[in-house]
Amino acid sequence: MAEYVGRDVIIPGSEWQPKQSQPAQGFIVKLTRPNGVYPKGRYEIYCVDDRQRYMFPVHKFPEEWILDSANFISLRSPSKSPARKSVGGSAVLSPPRGRTRAGSSAVKAARRLLSPEGEEQPVQAANVSTSPPLQSGMVTPVTVPTSPVRSPSPSQRRSPKRGRTPKSLLKSASTPSRNAGRGVRWLEVERAQESARKNFTVVPKLPMGQNLLNAAIMVAVALPALLVGLLTCTQWRAWVPQLAAAHPLLGWLLSPSVQQGLAWLSAFGRGSHPLWVVNVLLLLNVDVLFYVISRLQGNTWLIDPYWTIIPVMIQLFYANHPAAVADATRAQVAQWLLWAWSARLTYSYFRREEWQFGAREDWRYTDLARTHTRNWWWLSFLATYLVQHAMLWGITLPLYMVYTNPAPWGPWDTIAALAAAAGMCCSWVADNQLRAFMKANEERMRADKPLVLILETGLWKHSRHPNYFGEQLFWWGLGLFATGLGHPEVLCGALFNSLCMVEVTRMTEARMTRRAERRALYEEYQRRTNMWLPWPRAA
Repeated sequence: MAEYVGRDVIIPGSEWQPKQSQPAQGFIVKLTRPNGVYPKGRYEIYCVDDRQRYMFPVHKFPEEWILDSANFISLRSPSKSPARKSVGGSAVLSPPRGRTRAGSSAVKAARRLLSPEGEEQPVQAANVSTSPPLQSGMVTPVTVPTSPVRSPSPSQRRSPKRGRTPKSLLKSASTPSRNAGRGVRWLEVERAQESARKNFTVVPKLPMGQNLLNAAIMVAVALPALLVGLLTCTQWRAWVPQLAAAHPLLGWLLSPSVQQGLAWLSAFGRGSHPLWVVNVLLLLNVDVLFYVISRLQGNTWLIDPYWTIIPVMIQLFYANHPAAVADATRAQVAQWLLWAWSARLTYSYFRREEWQFGAREDWRYTDLARTHTRNWWWLSFLATYLVQHAMLWGITLPLYMVYTNPAPWGPWDTIAALAAAAGMCCSWVADNQLRAFMKANEERMRADKPLVLILETGLWKHSRHPNYFGEQLFWWGLGLFATGLGHPEVLCGALFNSLCMVEVTRMTEARMTRRAERRALYEEYQRRTNMWLPWPRAA
């Protein structure tokens, strides 16, 4: 394969990721030594379009990419080799003759391309229609637009040293093109793809027994809060004695001492402020109980599905509290918006977890546990539960205002409903696009095809985190209901939630740039794309 060093090549547009409409022209600079991963070595290819180098395995390099000089309009500076017969008024230059060693050929080829004179060499377009007919197996001629070749900078004029190790695969294969509007372009690089496949996240398959146990735990942990809500919001004294008298077993379960305890819980729920009751239930039922279960299981998965359910439970408590008074239209609109949000997020969560209970915990808690191994036993109570306690209580404050104020529907309510609905739709579309992207990569893995490392289509083309933006827009929209009722101070809950989401975004992007195979690509994506607010991309 050493005879191809110094030869002109054309890379089809289908070989680029993402695919390009036009092929790329270049020449082979050198052949690297074989190793365990690349038994025949790799070609270092200099692309004349963006003046970048790319590595390609020899065992995957098709011979059809090697171009005959009659079918190629070279973009190199003139060399000592005489020009061949012109086609359509443009000079066609011959490739280097003879077989030379890889090192010296690389130096000569680089010097021919980056001439020290620094003169601009105009290249005219080839008239393909006047070229002789192609024989079978030849490559289609490439038409080159009429444009001068830019003079290289001093740093570009340095010729490669013989035996010099090429730059890292990822860096050379992920460098942005210098041509305006071309974006990031790279060849299929096996090492980057290998790393991407190794780090590809797959949902683990839980044993049936563990899955059923986790489902039972998820149902059981809600019973204390449901019991307090039932005793607070219903006339339980009218039906509990009748239930106890219906069957001896029920009479034993609902003994007089048990009914006395139920009376105490009912008095606590009815006699205390609703906001105080919610805080106590969050502390005991969520913070403490969930923490104990996480220490027993070694996993904090339980808080994730309940994040989508707890706001609905709080809303039902406020709506059915004996002291509740509200405008019917506002109450129903707020309720249906919240229920739709909960249904969407619950569906997205279980769909992502392949309809399993507790298959894995949030990767952010896994990273924190790995970072703070010695202190995680108590830090997890603060970071996982107390912080989310404050977030859940804060974002549901507007619901308390909705169910304690009977003022009629107004303009602020219309704005609030539209903002919340828009945020929910944005999150729904973004989640579906992300899901389709992940599933497509799974199919590529099964078919042994290259993975797409960055999602840059749909809403993700204009925002790096459109799902986070939609989530924040929903809670700020819900907060506008309270603003219209004269309580803008409750927006502090949405503000605290947004500040926490900023930190979550920072952790997410740090994770994206931590992996070598996507670091350069994601940094370019960060440069061109807004973080939250969907906005036209930068050039």
